[in-house]
Amino acid sequence: MSIFISMLVKFIEEKGDIYLCTCSDWSVVTSAKSENQAATKSVKYLIANYGLDINIAPSIRVKKIKEKFEKSDSLIRMGETLSDMGLYKESKALKEIFEDDWNRN
Repeated sequence: MSIFISMLVKFIEEKGDIYLCTCSDWSVVTSAKSENQAATKSVKYLIANYGLDINIAPSIRVKKIKEKFEKSDSLIRMGETLSDMGLYKESKALKEIFEDDWNRN
């Protein structure tokens, strides 16, 4: 089990918002201009620090941190996030895994 705790500082003049991204067994807080960018930055961070041996799920829950925190969820497809990172083969393989699993049930 790895625990990495850091502070995220955002200055008022900085563009973008703060997002909480959660998926499988991990959570990342990042600044970004959109939900998709937050999801991509989170997965890139995890791969850069932990390699490809991270747990993922079909989607990433992205929550914009703002006053009405509880009403700001977005679900971003993991395949879309992997494609945004240029990991097209991995995105396609993941899609096939989920489609096979869905068709079996």
